[in-house]
Amino acid sequence: MLQRRADHLAKNSFCRYLPVEIVKPMSHQILSNLVPLILQAGDEVLALVLEALRSVLGVDETALDGPLTGQLVDVMLQVWATNARGEFPA
Repeated sequence: MLQRRADHLAKNSFCRYLPVEIVKPMSHQILSNLVPLILQAGDEVLALVLEALRSVLGVDETALDGPLTGQLVDVMLQVWATNARGEFPA
């Protein structure tokens, strides 16, 4: 089931033209290159970068290791803090 889901995501995303066997070995490197782009991206590009992250994780959930997860969380919190507007409900 998981392999079918990964195949579906791979075919319906930025890597739709590449077999999973090609993307999976490169997935950690792809994520490592995408995470720093989050801070530099505008709204439209940010949506594409996040979609690419989702796509890669759909192909290989193990690509997001501990250090990369920490880096991703830090970057996402920075983007959120920069773009958060208004008050939050109590």
